Amino acid sequence: MGDFESRKTPLCLPEKSLRQAVVNLQVMDGLEIKRTRNLGDTVAYLTVMTRTLTAMYKDKILVACPKAKLPHSVDFSLPTVKLLTFVEFCQSSVKNKVQRFSLLILSLICVVVWMFYSLL
Repeated sequence: MGDFESRKTPLCLPEKSLRQAVVNLQVMDGLEIKRTRNLGDTVAYLTVMTRTLTAMYKDKILVACPKAKLPHSVDFSLPTVKLLTFVEFCQSSVKNKVQRFSLLILSLICVVVWMFYSLL
C-alpha cells in the first residue's frame, strides 16, 4: 500500500488495524476509500463534503426508515428523504465481532463518502 509507511508522525491506531479496516470497507462493504496527503487535505475534503451534503439536504425532511422499507435510490425531487435508522445502521456495521470505537467512526465517515458519491 505504501500509504502508512511514509508517515512521519505515529498513527492513532496500529497500522495493521488501519490496513484491515481499509480492506474490509473496500472489499466486504464495497466502499471507496478517499486517501489524502495530509491532515490539511483531509480537513479540506471533509469541509467540501459537509457543505455539499448540507446543500443537498437543507430543504429536505429526513425520515428514519427500516431497511426493508427503504427505496433503492433517493429521489431528490421529493420533499422527504428516507434514510436508514441509526440502530439498523449500527447493527449492519457489526461483523460478528465487537468493533473498536475508532473503526466504527471510520465506517461512518466512509458511508457518508459513499452516499455523497452515489448521488453524483
